[in-house]
Amino acid sequence: MPDAVRALVGFGALVLVCAAVLAVTAAATRDEIDANRHRQFAETLSALVGRAVSPTDLVWVAGRAGLCGGGTLLRGEAAGYAGAIRWLAAADGQPPALRRVHIIGHQETPGIADFLDRPDDGWLGGLHGLDAAALAAVDTVSGATITSRALRRDLAAALVAPVPAAGDCAS
Repeated sequence: MPDAVRALVGFGALVLVCAAVLAVTAAATRDEIDANRHRQFAETLSALVGRAVSPTDLVWVAGRAGLCGGGTLLRGEAAGYAGAIRWLAAADGQPPALRRVHIIGHQETPGIADFLDRPDDGWLGGLHGLDAAALAAVDTVSGATITSRALRRDLAAALVAPVPAAGDCAS
């Protein structure tokens, strides 16, 4: 067998072994990863609302879920400069006003869009208490105009949409 063929067969065997190890690892960790994602989502929801919230008790309709005892959870995806900005928000009152906004994922430029990672201060913190009409008057972030404008527009649209009834509130 020529050396080139032998090297190719050896390389192919190495690739198959690596693929098998990755497949076994993925299968072995899938449940734990899913449990961690569920736990993190529940913690984020609870932090937004200020009390324990179970994701399984929520009835999401078009990115909105009513909360037992009043209030609304909102979720969406704004088209930022570098891609989707995935967010969660809590709102209450009439007209609904933002209680808190939390960015759960983005690909925006580090250093310029760092304000997305600080939900309680800076630009995001300044959105607390604002309704859809007041959001229209919020200035964009210098250097992150597309990002902040897209997020502001998406949040305002979510605040004016109808809210579904809360899920099972008996428990």
